[in-house]
Amino acid sequence: MAEWERRTLDARYRFAAAPTEKTTSIVIVDIDEESIKSLEPTFGRWPWPREVHGMLARYLARKGARVTAFDVIFSERVRRANLGEEELRELRRRITKIPRTGREPVEEFLDRIDPTRGDRILVSATADASPVIHSCIFYVTEAEFRRNPALQAEPAEMNHYRKILKPERILLPEGFAPPRFHNVTLPFEELSDAAWAVGHTNYTPDPDGPCRRAFPLLRLGDEPYGYPSLSVLAAAAALGITPEKIRAEPGRVLLGDRAIPVDRKGGMLIHYQGGRMVGAKRGGAGYLRNFKSFYKYIPFDVVLLQMQEEAASRKGPLPEDVFRDKVVLIGSTAAGLMDLRATPFSAITPGVEIHANVIDSILARRFLRALPDPYPAVLVVGAGLVAALLAFRFSPWWGTAVIVILGALYSVLAWFLFTRDLVFPVAAPEAAWFFSFGAGMVGRVVREMREKHRVRNLFGRYLSSAVLEEVLKYPEALRLEAQRREITVLFSDITGFTSLSEDIPPEEISALLNEYLTRMVDCVLATDGILDKFIGDAVVAEWNAPRHQEDHAVRACRTALMMIEELGRLNREWEAQKKPMLSVRIGINTGDMVVGDMGSDKIVDYTVIGNEVNTGARLEPLNKMFGTVILVSRKTRDAVEERESGRFFFRFLGRIRLVGRHLPLEVFELCGERARIPEEQRKAFATFGEALEEFRRGRIEEAVERFEEVLRIWPDDGPARFYRDYALRLRKTGLPEGWDGVVEQISK
Repeated sequence: MAEWERRTLDARYRFAAAPTEKTTSIVIVDIDEESIKSLEPTFGRWPWPREVHGMLARYLARKGARVTAFDVIFSERVRRANLGEEELRELRRRITKIPRTGREPVEEFLDRIDPTRGDRILVSATADASPVIHSCIFYVTEAEFRRNPALQAEPAEMNHYRKILKPERILLPEGFAPPRFHNVTLPFEELSDAAWAVGHTNYTPDPDGPCRRAFPLLRLGDEPYGYPSLSVLAAAAALGITPEKIRAEPGRVLLGDRAIPVDRKGGMLIHYQGGRMVGAKRGGAGYLRNFKSFYKYIPFDVVLLQMQEEAASRKGPLPEDVFRDKVVLIGSTAAGLMDLRATPFSAITPGVEIHANVIDSILARRFLRALPDPYPAVLVVGAGLVAALLAFRFSPWWGTAVIVILGALYSVLAWFLFTRDLVFPVAAPEAAWFFSFGAGMVGRVVREMREKHRVRNLFGRYLSSAVLEEVLKYPEALRLEAQRREITVLFSDITGFTSLSEDIPPEEISALLNEYLTRMVDCVLATDGILDKFIGDAVVAEWNAPRHQEDHAVRACRTALMMIEELGRLNREWEAQKKPMLSVRIGINTGDMVVGDMGSDKIVDYTVIGNEVNTGARLEPLNKMFGTVILVSRKTRDAVEERESGRFFFRFLGRIRLVGRHLPLEVFELCGERARIPEEQRKAFATFGEALEEFRRGRIEEAVERFEEVLRIWPDDGPARFYRDYALRLRKTGLPEGWDGVVEQISK
């Protein structure tokens, strides 16, 4: 994950690369391969005499350089084996006896061969051309020290080093803990004393190689002091800030009004301005490719040529003001000098380029600020939670589209914020984003598969295949928990089944019942109803659950008629097979019922309960009293007429007080589809309606006559026969007190 984050950071570096207004104020004098070759006849092989660097320092000061910083360590005094310092001092003592006129050429010669001459010139130039900053390098890390304590500097050496670096040291506040080192390589003592300051040039790459962080301060030993880097000191000198005025506070290093943000380990994200490797340069064999930078590189030999031309009063190759008011860094791009580093822009970036970027960032006040703790963790957790929520909220296709778009938008936002110097984590939030979505989607798929398996087991035998597939396709529309909704319920029962089962062996009655129930269930499933249960020979079915059906009452009535037709076909088949024939009674009611999973914690059934269910159950046996086949309630009849008015023929049978109910119920007979009712039967129904109205008004004589008329038209009409007989009894006994035309159900 960290590797991925570093790669996205490198991509953002390259995307946002751009010079600042201070980039042109930094010039790099380059000790490159070509300079080393071209100056070899004059100064010999590298390293060059120290006086060359001293000459350069004086020249830069004379040309108006604001700061000169050497990214080269002059750690030891020059020593020559052919003539020691003692011998040279003896020669100087002896030539004092030579007359002055003959002594000057000898002194000049001795001065040239003096091994300390180069050091003295460099020290003198460093002191005179202030501010000149020299480099040091800290080594023996904490981990190396723990492995081998002998690597640390001796106490006397450590005290000496601290004495030399004392002017630069900065008191560290509590909690500010930059890396600790236990040894250091410094410029030789006279040069360190002459320098404006000495700063470390430690290169601290990330685990994958590139350098993305710099440490403004490093610790030496156990003391609570930090020692600034060459880059920080150069920027401070350019701003006119002395080393003792540099301060450290928790989370930042202060250079006047410039605050360098640092992390808990004291590191700052380098705000690289840009650069890349593109091709060969000046024919240098060691310089594999050409590093194109926003900073101005001037080869060392070109600067010396400029000095030579100016000394001869000739125009040199460089503009007169090329170093004026500039921060001048002297460093190397020669591969042989081992100062090529990896950065987000190239695997072989000159180390001096890193210093230039840090100085540029400080001068331009452009600092990368990472999201502080604990916000990255909050961002990761938040991204994971939101992604998981989206996984359960959207379908896989829509969810994937949304997650990809939002993930891309976050990446775009992170890239945009980087151009505004804000570093938001990308890898971890994106990984949490997509992983949580994937995990959530897998969990959702597993859950849906389990739910589909449960639904298939629960409804597979009770729903039509088309409805079952739709329920499985859109499981979000399926609610199995108990809920109240309008349902149409159908109860059917075989007439006289108990006596029939007494006359037929159990095996035969079981076969007959199975075939009958199969046909009846097929009728229920044909209208997308749900088989609730079998109660012996009775069938209980309902509509508008679990799937919503606007025409649930119509479907129930269609099913009832289909069941009668199917039973007719079955009876004809059984008649030919010499099997007993069956007849059924059906009751249908519509109303608010509670539907859902019900039962114990071990056995659950999807069913309906409620008063309206009981009403449907009472309507089925009411057929026996009226001699009818299909009875429905007023609610069912009204629901059917609302959806498909005139399709079915309903005959009003009066207000009936069902067993167990106090309030009477208006009951209708479903006679069939209106188009299939014969004219003679319609005439009988119309006469029945008139007779029933007379009966309800208490006009018993007129009612008897009208019911007799119905029976003359249709002798087998059960309701007319029932009401005629009922009216005849009332004629004998008289109307009861408070007559309201309500008929009591005799039995369940």
